[in-house]
Amino acid sequence: MQNIIRAEFLKGKRSSISKIVIAMPFANCLISFILMGGQNGAFNWWYFMFSPTTLALICSAALSKDKNQDYKPSRLSTVPQQTMWAGKIMYTAMLFLISSLLLSIGVHIIGIVGQENVTLAMNIYATTVLFLSSLFLLPVTLYLCDQLSAAIGVAITVALSMGLGLMTWNRSFWRVCPFAVPNRLMCGILGMYPNGLRSESLNVRYLRHVSKWFTHNR
Repeated sequence: MQNIIRAEFLKGKRSSISKIVIAMPFANCLISFILMGGQNGAFNWWYFMFSPTTLALICSAALSKDKNQDYKPSRLSTVPQQTMWAGKIMYTAMLFLISSLLLSIGVHIIGIVGQENVTLAMNIYATTVLFLSSLFLLPVTLYLCDQLSAAIGVAITVALSMGLGLMTWNRSFWRVCPFAVPNRLMCGILGMYPNGLRSESLNVRYLRHVSKWFTHNR
């Protein structure tokens, strides 16, 4: 598995994938800073729009070289195809983790330059939750980009994440819609709705729920 992941990194060395990993969190933080959204605004923009877009573009770029070669190197390899795909999923997850860490650093810098309303501990917590709750998109997007064109795969992923996430995050069935989970969790952590309006009561209810869960599971 390590050799597969190492090979994926070598393939992506001279591609646009490294630019995507760096540019997307930078653009997200820059837009939030220009629009005076602050740290909460940076997270809000990220989980609603930039995170699924970044993830979809990473998956598309990771597949582009193999798809252009009609997967000939993979077919000639003695490694099982399931293992190859598992390695590609882990590779894209690592890239998304790097992008998430860059976002966390950018959000912290926004707090230093401007007004800090997200503590470092909350920053790390929010970044971790958002990263873990978004991982399900990796195999979904890789499959869509493989079966369809890269542009269509990216468009479907972003549309589902933004559309279903926005429509179902405050519904009673949000738990069964994976696209709504990142929005719902981040709303509770930040105390801010996807439209940018603050909701202190939502944040308080979330913290009480987390506190109660830890109390019962100690």
